[in-house]
Amino acid sequence: MCPTFNETKATQAAGWVLERSGRRLEVMKLLRLLYLADREAVLQWGRSITTDCCVLMPHGPVLSQMAALIAQGDDPRTAPSLWHTAISRPREDAVELQSDLEFHQLSDGERELLDGIVRRHGARSAWELLDLARQLPEWRDPCGSAIPLGVQDILAAHGRPTAPAPAADADPEGVYLNFSW
Repeated sequence: MCPTFNETKATQAAGWVLERSGRRLEVMKLLRLLYLADREAVLQWGRSITTDCCVLMPHGPVLSQMAALIAQGDDPRTAPSLWHTAISRPREDAVELQSDLEFHQLSDGERELLDGIVRRHGARSAWELLDLARQLPEWRDPCGSAIPLGVQDILAAHGRPTAPAPAADADPEGVYLNFSW
């Protein structure tokens, strides 16, 4: 079961990464950096930052709702959304931060975590990030299909309890969830 997708928070997380990456990134690189951030948040706090559902696909883990928003582009038949106001439709396989965002739904801990992901992995290519993702303990080859990857799967792959208890140094604004995507 997926958490309720919070488009505002997901857009702010993507915007934060884009802002710290020169305001433009390849779509796949952005999605892979956000996956790494969500994964680290799960390991630290027992929940993701983006509130998105993840699936393992042949070309690595994919945050499904954000991938759908990117693929949707700025279709005039759909209602305008914060994502499409803040983040451009893909041009040459890249998206840009096209307006300034407020980041009020991201806690200080989440911002620091996102900054750390950009510092550690921002210089890597999308393909290097794919290779990295395929080396992670939670990776399984979906053999041409899609396999849901939930919080419990990530925790179990790291030998962690699947119902994490809030730690004293955990993100105080965090919500600790116990669900499978």
